[in-house]
Amino acid sequence: MKKQFIQAIFCPPNDQYQEYNLPSRLTDEVFSYLKDMKINRIFGWGYDNRKSTIEKMMDMCEKYNISYLPTLEVNHEYLKIESDDKGKAFLDLNEEEIKRLDERFIRDFYPYTLRKCVKGIFFSDESGYLGFKGIIHAKEVFEKAYPGYEFHVNFFSYTINEQMFWTSFNKPDYVVKEEWKPFKLEGKYEINFANRLNYYDLFVDGLLSKSHFNYFSFDKYPFELYWEKCPHFMHCCYIESVALLRKKKELYHSSFYAYIAAGQWFENAPKTLLPSEFSLCMHILALYGCDGFAYFPGLYPVDFVTYTKLLNSDNGQAGLLDINGKPTIFYHELKKLNEYFSLIEDDLLNSELISVKSYGEYYNGFTKEDVKDVKDNEVIFFGEEPPFYNVDKQNIKVVKTTNNLFVSEFKKDNKSRFYLVNMSTLFSNDIEIELPKGNYQLLGVNRNISFNEKLKITLQPGEGIYIIGKD
Repeated sequence: MKKQFIQAIFCPPNDQYQEYNLPSRLTDEVFSYLKDMKINRIFGWGYDNRKSTIEKMMDMCEKYNISYLPTLEVNHEYLKIESDDKGKAFLDLNEEEIKRLDERFIRDFYPYTLRKCVKGIFFSDESGYLGFKGIIHAKEVFEKAYPGYEFHVNFFSYTINEQMFWTSFNKPDYVVKEEWKPFKLEGKYEINFANRLNYYDLFVDGLLSKSHFNYFSFDKYPFELYWEKCPHFMHCCYIESVALLRKKKELYHSSFYAYIAAGQWFENAPKTLLPSEFSLCMHILALYGCDGFAYFPGLYPVDFVTYTKLLNSDNGQAGLLDINGKPTIFYHELKKLNEYFSLIEDDLLNSELISVKSYGEYYNGFTKEDVKDVKDNEVIFFGEEPPFYNVDKQNIKVVKTTNNLFVSEFKKDNKSRFYLVNMSTLFSNDIEIELPKGNYQLLGVNRNISFNEKLKITLQPGEGIYIIGKD
């Protein structure tokens, strides 16, 4: 059976909301668009949790052969880290209370097992360290009761403070009990930029080393912050986190994927997200041999329209599909990209990542001199390769590159494959490469080229290509 990338959306279609003057997006048109983009999973975390909506959702998923992974209300009780008038924190529960919670969890998921579209559960999003004990317990209860179903968790990135490390990205105001903290964040684990990979490694291992997770992801939208002097910078957190988590995938024999921002919805942001910025994130994941992609927002979120300062609900600039269920620029971009990724996914996912190396000088409209006085300029990506999968030499010679080029090498059946990415999102990159003697096939978006060991080609902004050795 051929391997496929995870292609998931976060924020599912909603039914009609008359009070917001919003149409139903549980339509054949919307699900046809999802199939066009090759979406294969819908995560049921969204504003519209009405029972009738979920039933219609599963009907449409079964009609279009898309998997549905619900999020249950009971999940939050495993993640709760502050006792209040609404109930106890998970860490404050006694054995009998945990047993009752587990029984409810098992009971609440059971009806979903009767639907053929349900593939698993989306359990947690951006929990802090103190939520991990509840996640691990719930996962083991779930897998014992429902073997064969997927259990998904999503990490936040390393751009956090100490309070978020312990609590949650979404609830940073929780009061943390000091006796619950298993260690102090000091020395090399103090939360600061220089220590970013140290404390993030500690954080991720706090979950993945305690129990086997078949699926995990993270989200960081590296183009969401903007400065006047360099509006098209990429936060280095994205590629560094992908590289670190790719190592964890290998260490723990898990499937790892990451979220891609489908547009820009932030208040008062001075620019829209470029298609090249969207595609670059996808190519970075492929460069590191990750297991797929998730997209946020899949459909523009219902609750976003209740906040008048959030942007781009219906102008084609945010979501794969807008608030009316109509295609955005990112629908068209993803449709093209996934036609390409469907050609390489089986080969790439069956190959072993050997190395990743950066070549050439990065330029994306600004220089280090331009931003030397910009606050927090250390987070601006300038072509540095993360400290994972580094080697001195690859089985490829980069003769010329007019901008920053990342190259990864894979092995399958003792033959090399190469993934090349133009890291600039504004400028094309003229490259010349030499490969070991033989015949090769190059695949990309609207590209299929056979060549011998030498190649000259121009990569468009944010473009990636895959090169396979032929017999």
